[in-house]
Amino acid sequence: MAEYMNTGSSPYDGARYFVKGTILLGRIAHFTNTRWQNKTYDQKTISLKFICLIKEIISLSSIVDTMFPGDHLYNIDFSKNYLSDSVSVRRSEARSYLFLLSHLLKGLTIQLYISELYRSKKHSIHPGRIRSAKRKAIASAISLVEASKMEFKFKPKPFWNKALSLWTISCSLILLNLRFVEDYDLVGSPKQYFESYLNAIVENSDSGITNFLVRDHIMYLYSLKDKKSIDNNFSRFYVSKMGPYSISSNDYLPWLVPRYSSFIRFRCCISANYSTLDVTEYL
Repeated sequence: MAEYMNTGSSPYDGARYFVKGTILLGRIAHFTNTRWQNKTYDQKTISLKFICLIKEIISLSSIVDTMFPGDHLYNIDFSKNYLSDSVSVRRSEARSYLFLLSHLLKGLTIQLYISELYRSKKHSIHPGRIRSAKRKAIASAISLVEASKMEFKFKPKPFWNKALSLWTISCSLILLNLRFVEDYDLVGSPKQYFESYLNAIVENSDSGITNFLVRDHIMYLYSLKDKKSIDNNFSRFYVSKMGPYSISSNDYLPWLVPRYSSFIRFRCCISANYSTLDVTEYL
């Protein structure tokens, strides 16, 4: 119980904060699904909503970090029989809720910053905001990858969270785009992050085919961007003008991002649901 004393929280707060996170999920899903609809919205109001949602994510994330700093969220002694200790049971439950909340918040952060990257013909976002959104989405995706590695390190395989989730797809999408930015400053290579995460989607799944289909779908999206990158190489004059939107010298291709938050649906709908990959149209 001592680890809760400094926060003024009880072990039961894990469930309460997770509920807050799921409510925030609904609000962010509505925001990202309607942000770029074919309607006239006041961009100042949209920007204020975006800032407020980001602040709520930061607030919930700080609570998780305070209650379980460092790797304490993942470092559980599975040799204990928690059923014989009511305090340990409550601590374990709180940790489980906050573990899921931590992953959810990283996924929601990615989701919000992805919405900043969609290229609209009616409303343009300042290049500085686009660069910032790319960096913050990458930071959240890498943090999510590292958090998943921590889970696999500390938890025996039977306790792994194998469910397909929002953050699996949004994280994969950012790593996909990062794969085309080879010179971005990272500890590992963008190619390594992308390929290892895709493999983890399948290796850490149950025997069902859903995760295999998701990996296949992500690779299909990868093929779309890869093909367009070849076409864009014939537009070197326009490529040279992508500098204001770039986070590195190799980041000269438009990012593949959805117009709405629900990107993974059916392949027949994809063509109407992503930002242009053509450099001439982007500019």
